Amino acid sequence: MGVPLDGGMNREWEVREMLLRKFKLMLVLLFGSTALWGVSGFAANAQISGVSPSYFEVSGVAANDVLNIRQRPDANSEIVGSFTPGEKLVEVVLRNGNWGYVMTGEQMGWVSTKFLTPIEVPRIGQSSIPVGLKCLGNEPFWDITLDENSVSLSNMGEEDQAFNIVTAGGYLARGGWDGFIVASGQQSMMTVVLSTGVQCSDGMSDRDYGWRADMLITDNSGTQGKTGCCTLQPWR
Repeated sequence: MGVPLDGGMNREWEVREMLLRKFKLMLVLLFGSTALWGVSGFAANAQISGVSPSYFEVSGVAANDVLNIRQRPDANSEIVGSFTPGEKLVEVVLRNGNWGYVMTGEQMGWVSTKFLTPIEVPRIGQSSIPVGLKCLGNEPFWDITLDENSVSLSNMGEEDQAFNIVTAGGYLARGGWDGFIVASGQQSMMTVVLSTGVQCSDGMSDRDYGWRADMLITDNSGTQGKTGCCTLQPWR
């Protein structure tokens, strides 16, 4: 899922801004927030390694307050979103000291992990894949939702398809844990590999996902491959 470079000057500027944002994030992770001083202009895209999604609930925040999500891992940085007190599912894509990198709307931000308590999420079979993980991709648009025993597939302009999970497992791969599922449909088979270790971009927003999905679907017409990004956190 690359970023299309057509669409005129406006689209080209959007791409430049997205690449610069990712470069700034890399500097923050390597050298801290002070590394951003004086950074401007165009930079080559760089994937962020060390991605390992973990799950939390908000704690220690007063009922009449919120947990702010900030643009950078800095208490004085601009606020770009918030979590409500007691929010039950926060997906932290990666950590930087006492800060967690999280999704908020169409973008990403940083939240203080001092106000997050780790939670256990159910997994599919013997794999590391969380129950309820949702993956999506484009060209054309599609999405899957992974439940405990089944997978639902939605393709734009087509009827939804249901698959029953036959097996699920995992293995330690380069950069992180990978999980896989094999599922059977009415007249088709699905294999999905879910990877962590490097952030995944949907190419349309400023979100950085902690999971990547590589999927093969085989039916009477042949085998089709799809690639997408995944999150467990509910859309905000």
